[in-house]
Amino acid sequence: MKSCKTVIGACGLAVLLFNLAACNSTEQTDGADKPGKKKGGGARKKEAHGPVTRAEAEQKVLKRYKDGYLLANELEWKAGKMFYEILVKSENIVYEMMIDSETGQVVETEDNTLKFREDSAAGKAALWKVDLAERDAAETAAIKAYPGEVQQWKAASDSGRAVFNFRIKSETGENKKVVVKAGTNEVLKIKF
Repeated sequence: MKSCKTVIGACGLAVLLFNLAACNSTEQTDGADKPGKKKGGGARKKEAHGPVTRAEAEQKVLKRYKDGYLLANELEWKAGKMFYEILVKSENIVYEMMIDSETGQVVETEDNTLKFREDSAAGKAALWKVDLAERDAAETAAIKAYPGEVQQWKAASDSGRAVFNFRIKSETGENKKVVVKAGTNEVLKIKF
């Protein structure tokens, strides 16, 4: 009887160890599918957007800053989760808000005014009130020129011209920057 309990106990322990090994193996495999860091991170097999869309996240920011307008939006991956990192200019302050794509919650708000002023002094910042319909038309032109998923958009100035910069990820995983002239939707550049 004693040896039977020992055998059952050993079998139970073996099953437990096997299950633990399988869980660890699954976690490592799943981890390979998770996105890497923002710049230069590991490859992503699939973009796993949360239930909160980019448009919903942008509207949430605009509700908070009723007198503001958007300057940029970027998909940001941290610890395997996706966030929208949105720049909004309200009065003379530029805020960077991070919104969880799963919950829609504002995770962080940071004053980015100094960086915006530096970009303005360097002739890189958007100095016009960005209209989202104008952004959408420019985005359509960018995707037509380089098909894929927009990972980031930013209103900017390029050689004195008002432009939108789009970072687009193709189906093969290659990222390119597409620069589109605001208002005319002329594609000015496509570069790595």
